[in-house]
Amino acid sequence: LNSALLKTRLLRDEVFGPVITIIPFDDDNELVRIANNCDFALGANIFGSPPHVRAVGKRIASGFLSHNDFATTYLCQSLPMGGVKMSGFGKFAGIEGLRALCVTKAVVEDLPAWYLNMNTFIRTSIPPPICYPLSDSAFSFVRGTLRLFHGYSWADRFTGISDLLSAIASPKRKQAEKKLQ
Repeated sequence: LNSALLKTRLLRDEVFGPVITIIPFDDDNELVRIANNCDFALGANIFGSPPHVRAVGKRIASGFLSHNDFATTYLCQSLPMGGVKMSGFGKFAGIEGLRALCVTKAVVEDLPAWYLNMNTFIRTSIPPPICYPLSDSAFSFVRGTLRLFHGYSWADRFTGISDLLSAIASPKRKQAEKKLQ
């Protein structure tokens, strides 16, 4: 293969196996630039004094990193293993690997009324203005809540309080509450 084709193949294919690439560099910035200027980033190994290796290692984009050693990250099966960039997404082994095999689902459900009566410190009740069917004051209630807690100024927050009070005092809201009962 000519050198241009070899360079193209090396940039496109990730190399697996006992291959060590030695590339000269002038300083740490150039080393990090060379290491991170690659589409693949499964693992890296850095050799040197421990403080220097830690400092440079923090700047290297890779799925795993060995300091002053080779392949120990793979041999420690309790550690997560996997690459970044074109070397893959996700991990196997370790807690992260186990979690990658799980399908999670968040479920939220209001507690039954009998449980709420027994445990008054647990409340998940929805304020009446925004219970379904929505009352005419629902928009004012939500707008007031957002202005009160997320307003940019004290004036916005006072406007939020005013919106909340008008939503709570709304005669149509009281009619909606009667329909729910």
